[in-house]
Amino acid sequence: RISTNNGSTSTLRRHLILKHKLKDLILPNIKTKRSTLSMDPIRKQQLHNLSVDCIVRDSRTFNDFEKPGIKRLLQEFIPGKLSKSDASAS
Repeated sequence: RISTNNGSTSTLRRHLILKHKLKDLILPNIKTKRSTLSMDPIRKQQLHNLSVDCIVRDSRTFNDFEKPGIKRLLQEFIPGKLSKSDASAS
């Protein structure tokens, strides 16, 4: 268990994990989230470019990808890259 004077441990925890390789300090929800976000960098760039092109071509907002319907659609196209709870959240 770690603690600080002001009660905020995020920065300290991150420092200990990244600089001192203390992987046991990774919180369960963070560990799961990070493992599902790993993607081939080339594929990630392709999807990024397609997303920007889609937004610009169709005159959409960048927030469109945060809406529940599009999140559910993306979950089906790219399984494991977006949690089911994120996709169904409103």
